[in-house]
Amino acid sequence: MNADRPDDSAPARQGDALRGLRRKLARLAAASAPNTPPSDAIVYRRDLPREAPRRAESGPGICIPLDRLVEGIEASSPRGPAFYLIESPAGPQLAPALPRALASLPLGDAPPLGPEDACFLDVETTGLGTATIFLIGTLVWRDGHLVCRQLLARTYAEEASILACFAEQARDARLLVTFNGKTFDVPSLRARAARARVVLPEPPLHFDLLHAARRRYGGTLPDCRLQTLERCICRRHRGADIAGADIGRAYHDYVRTGDAREIALIVQHNRHDLVTVAELLTRLLAPPAEQ
Repeated sequence: MNADRPDDSAPARQGDALRGLRRKLARLAAASAPNTPPSDAIVYRRDLPREAPRRAESGPGICIPLDRLVEGIEASSPRGPAFYLIESPAGPQLAPALPRALASLPLGDAPPLGPEDACFLDVETTGLGTATIFLIGTLVWRDGHLVCRQLLARTYAEEASILACFAEQARDARLLVTFNGKTFDVPSLRARAARARVVLPEPPLHFDLLHAARRRYGGTLPDCRLQTLERCICRRHRGADIAGADIGRAYHDYVRTGDAREIALIVQHNRHDLVTVAELLTRLLAPPAEQ
């Protein structure tokens, strides 16, 4: 027999087939096994598989009601069920500067504005476009002070209630002050009010602070987002806060579970936004010596 010629006998062929099957099974097992390094190996963060960030789940049975975390009252509405009304003093340091800032707004032939004529507005929704509005936050002037007034819909059914209550408040205002309100807040209010068949009067004047901030700070700051302006211009940093991208999901979770921990963060986030808008207005319209 030629020693260089491979063995083509039946037992040899059977042995080759068995070895091939074992190799195939080994490859399949390796592919399905978790890719874990030896216990003594060093694993770098860049080598770990990437996954979408996940929210830490609440412990089983944990549910803190709204009135334990956010001080407010149940208020009636001209339309729909009662909603949750939250009122608190806001921005006491702004009281002296705000009347001067509003009086300096360029209004043409219109009479000058007093602080009682203005309504600072910021809404929270479950998303973009015509998504549900569940929180309408305002800053209004009352007895020489700014008051934060927030209308919270605890269920989807209470949205019409807070829209109708805001509509009554808007009748007395001559000026809306918002941040990106011409693009987002006011169109959202219009769409949701029309859907709920609520007549929504709009103040004749609207000052959108985003456009003024871009003109003043667009060339000096990395961006003109509200929280960037808060850090760089107001020199204020927020502590516990909720990301804007999580607000819609957090509200749906609250309606489903009744756990108000994240809703309390949203109420605080909305209040911070309103106070920051008011402070930015006083800085933008202050005389040069006071800026």
